Amino acid sequence: MSLDSGSTDSTVGRQPRAVRGGWGFLTIATLSRAYLVLMLALGACATLPMLTGLTGSIVQSGSMEPLISTGDVVLSEPMEADTPPPLGRVVSFPAPAGSATAGTMLHRVVGANEDGSLITAGDANQSVDSSPLDRGDIISQAQLLIPWIGLPAFWLTTTAITPLVLWLILTAAAVIVVALDGAANPRPRRPRGRHFRPSRQGRGPRVAPAELAAVGVVATLIAVTLVAAPPTEVTAAFSASTTMAGSSWETAGPATQLAFTTAPSGSTGGVAWARQPVVAIQNAEGETASSTASVALTLTNPAGATLACAANPVAAVSGRASFAGCRIDRAGTYTLTARSGALPAALSATFTITTGPASKLVFTAQPGSTSVDTAFAVQPILAIQDAGGNTVSSTAAVTLGLTSAAGAGLTCTANPRAAVAGTATFAGCKITKPGNYSLTATSAGLTAAVSGSVAISAGPAARLVFTTSPSGSTGGRAFGTQPVVAVRDAGGNAVATTMPVTLAITTAAGATLACSANPATGTGTVAFVGCSIGRAGTYTLTASSGTLTAAVSASFTIAVGPATKLGFTSAPSTTRYNTTFDTQPAVAIQDAGGNTVASTAAVTLKLTTAAGATLYCTANPKAAASGVATYSGCRIDKAGSYTLTATSGVLTPAVSGSYTVTPGPAAKLAFSVNPGGSTGGVAFSGQPTVVVQDAGGNIATGTTPVTLSLTTANGATLTCTTNPVSPLSGAAAFAGCAVDRAGSYTLRAVSGNLTAATSASFTIATGPAARLVFVSSPGSTTSATTFGNTPTVTVQDAGGNAVTATGQATLALTNAAGATLACATNPAPSYVGWGFIFSGCSIDKAGTYTLTATAGTLTTVSPAFTVTPGAASKLVFVAAGSGGSVNQVWGTQPSVAIQDASGNVVASSASVTVRLTTPAGATLTCTSNPRAAVSGVATFAGCRVNRAGSYTLTATSGTLAAGVSPGFTIAP
Repeated sequence: MSLDSGSTDSTVGRQPRAVRGGWGFLTIATLSRAYLVLMLALGACATLPMLTGLTGSIVQSGSMEPLISTGDVVLSEPMEADTPPPLGRVVSFPAPAGSATAGTMLHRVVGANEDGSLITAGDANQSVDSSPLDRGDIISQAQLLIPWIGLPAFWLTTTAITPLVLWLILTAAAVIVVALDGAANPRPRRPRGRHFRPSRQGRGPRVAPAELAAVGVVATLIAVTLVAAPPTEVTAAFSASTTMAGSSWETAGPATQLAFTTAPSGSTGGVAWARQPVVAIQNAEGETASSTASVALTLTNPAGATLACAANPVAAVSGRASFAGCRIDRAGTYTLTARSGALPAALSATFTITTGPASKLVFTAQPGSTSVDTAFAVQPILAIQDAGGNTVSSTAAVTLGLTSAAGAGLTCTANPRAAVAGTATFAGCKITKPGNYSLTATSAGLTAAVSGSVAISAGPAARLVFTTSPSGSTGGRAFGTQPVVAVRDAGGNAVATTMPVTLAITTAAGATLACSANPATGTGTVAFVGCSIGRAGTYTLTASSGTLTAAVSASFTIAVGPATKLGFTSAPSTTRYNTTFDTQPAVAIQDAGGNTVASTAAVTLKLTTAAGATLYCTANPKAAASGVATYSGCRIDKAGSYTLTATSGVLTPAVSGSYTVTPGPAAKLAFSVNPGGSTGGVAFSGQPTVVVQDAGGNIATGTTPVTLSLTTANGATLTCTTNPVSPLSGAAAFAGCAVDRAGSYTLRAVSGNLTAATSASFTIATGPAARLVFVSSPGSTTSATTFGNTPTVTVQDAGGNAVTATGQATLALTNAAGATLACATNPAPSYVGWGFIFSGCSIDKAGTYTLTATAGTLTTVSPAFTVTPGAASKLVFVAAGSGGSVNQVWGTQPSVAIQDASGNVVASSASVTVRLTTPAGATLTCTSNPRAAVSGVATFAGCRVNRAGSYTLTATSGTLAAGVSPGFTIAP
């Protein structure tokens, strides 16, 4: 075509995209293509490897986050049977029975048990799965992870409509944008020769085949993914949850060691460290292992110090145990040792605890109890300490005061007292008033300290005195004035003590003293109540309490009182019916104390419970003679068991003992009351009664004792208060019957040739602790010498079965009689539940004794044993010369005992010499001087002095300590 023709012959090509569609559309089209390419790539990655034999699963829970998330596709391969356990790898396996959700689990293998089973856990869970995994239950081992591509399937199976619809809209929009962009910008064809094909007018945009192919492939791959990798239930662990280490396909090797990754910093005593220790659980390469094992910290060398932490042991989190609040009380240089199971211990770096600032006062020596205005036996010492209890070098002044003075005063040699090197030592401290006190120590800016209790007493108890003597009364009636006894010290001052005081008749002569409580206690003064004596006479009372000097009351008289009651002095004996009693009844008219009152009052007899029977006597009523009514010819007309009741006016009636009137000869036995069940050694709840019957079953008279026994003992023992028991009114009523061993039993009753009887069955169970038993009793020894056998006591139930011992037991002399028991251990704690052992026991006084052991409410008494005197050590006048006139033999001659150190008379025949302690020119003469002792006592005779004056005697014998007599006077 000619250029100058004025026309142009050309083909109009495609406009540039930026011109035709704009940059915005170009950006959207590019992002849409990228999105479709990503979907295509992910779909291909999720499906193509399945051609090599891998299997796919779509994750439906977050138990393996952050590595594996919901909607990811996991490709796994089956495991060979002989493949070792895949420790640290992710495997799939069926959910165990009982899991919250059924299906397939996808968790990591984190360990193995001793039995070969595997331990699994989700990476996001805080604890391992509750059920172990058998090696044969593993389905496959995870190999590849394709993220996100399974989300559409996950939304579809979980009916998550909203995200599924949004995804479909997004994908469809991307396809449309790509299609429109492809149609608007068709691929240009290369021109053939120099000619171009003119464009077609009137046809719409054309979609490029490549765009349609991409859409089809994406749709195909997503469909294949849904079929080949169906949504699989991969749930969280079926236990609790804590954060588990695991953000990679493999974990560190098994834990082999511990290491301090953070060492503790120093501090002051009792103050938490600024830098708290952290211990890592590591593998052999020093990598932190994924573990939740507990790690415990201890002081490597405590040297008396104490380590305290907010928690110890501490469970590791992701292999690290982080401690908090750790501190040490004592100043010093330390290291910590960390331990966890069988792993080797780890040692921390050395750190130092220094003494902190003064913060408190502490009594390092408690004040000891004493008497009024007497310096404490132990004087108080105060330490100035830091928060951890370390003494701080300080010279601060410390002040002592009574916590609650109650009118008393505290004085010390110096108060306040300046501390020396942090210690304030007080001296001469005492209190002016008796009582129980505590001391409070103060110092400016420091926490005060309060001591233990200090008892201030008036003085040791020494003797008893009657502050009120009893007045006279009549037999059995309480004294008009009741006795009051006080405890005094040696100077006669009242002593506030709770020692028990016992009253006794000084010379009983068959009489009995009765009081509401005896012994009785009080606080320094014991007021007795309800005391009386039954028998008429003149008496004094003696009050005693341990080693205190006894007191004797003034004399008082008990007279025969007015008639108040009747008493049988003779009761009828068993006989046949309608036959005169072999022993006829006699009834006395008595006062309240049981003394016979001279009276002629008439006394009437009757059957207490007649039950149709009649009592006949020669005379009834019967007039008393000198206070006693004696009956004759008495009989009863009907067989049975009876008692007689005697009456006389307003006097208290008397009831005789029970006796039997028999109907016929005895032929057999029968249980009228069967035994009830109980526990071992404890009396049956129902005690057996066996009746003697004649051939017709009537209660018959039987004199042959009835014996009970276990029908089948099986090693058990039957005990009764009395066995055999003689029948009374045809019935043998047993009491206190018990069986020691648990089991089911029957009793068999026999009596002479009578037909035996068998009881109903009853059960014995094991009972509670009921008694103490000496399994080792003290052997005989000398005074103040440790027993040869250590007293030992065990606890048993009532049947003798061993019961676990708890608490503690005490040992005491059953009847001290002035002696004192001393033991190294008393009270004694239980020995591993077996019993109580009292060690180092001895008694100071010679004599025969028993011991009483007490544990709670249980007591027991040992067999008797003897304590003999020790070696002779001193002389004591047991009788002093009475004195008299010049050259006149004394009415009372001196007698000297040879005693051991504890005051026991020693059986010795040593010679004893007596002399005037200070003769002053006088001469002592005796029939024999020296005098050989007999059984440890030298009794002199014919002793006199030739000059008037006041003297004492001195007794000597070899190396024994001399004895000095009381003073006596020789008149001109």
